[in-house]
Amino acid sequence: MCKVLKVSKSGYYRWKQAIISKRIKLINLVKESIIDIYYELKQQYESP
Repeated sequence: MCKVLKVSKSGYYRWKQAIISKRIKLINLVKESIIDIYYELKQQYESP
C-alpha cells in the first residue's frame, strides 16, 4: 500500500505512532457529538 500511495514505510509508521494533541482530540469529540445529535433528530438540520 505504501508503494501505491507513494509513502515511505518509515513515514507511515512515524505517522501511525504520532501522538494526537489534546486540541485535535477535543475537535474530534465535538464532531462526533454533532453527528450523534444529528442522527438522534432524524437527520433534520432545520427546525420543523
